[in-house]
Amino acid sequence: MAYCTVEELTVLTGSDLDPTTVLTPIIEAADRRIDATLARAGLTGTRNDADLKEASLHFSIALIVDRGRLTSERPDRLELGSDLRLGNATQSEIDYHE
Repeated sequence: MAYCTVEELTVLTGSDLDPTTVLTPIIEAADRRIDATLARAGLTGTRNDADLKEASLHFSIALIVDRGRLTSERPDRLELGSDLRLGNATQSEIDYHE
């Protein structure tokens, strides 16, 4: 059982990514990171811990943003000719959620 649910992640992000093939593996990756961090400290998590749910959601959001960058769905910048350049703080957003 995961620390957070696909439904919670979908509500927070508004994501339309497939819940089974994309969001569930993202949550699982986030939870593995949490478990590894806890294990290094000699701790274990409990599935009903509110802080771990929040960590899982934040790590999952960071992974969604990074996935968008890797698939070019969310580029770091957009250039329209030589006159207009638009950018976003994708890495800053990932860093915030991590």
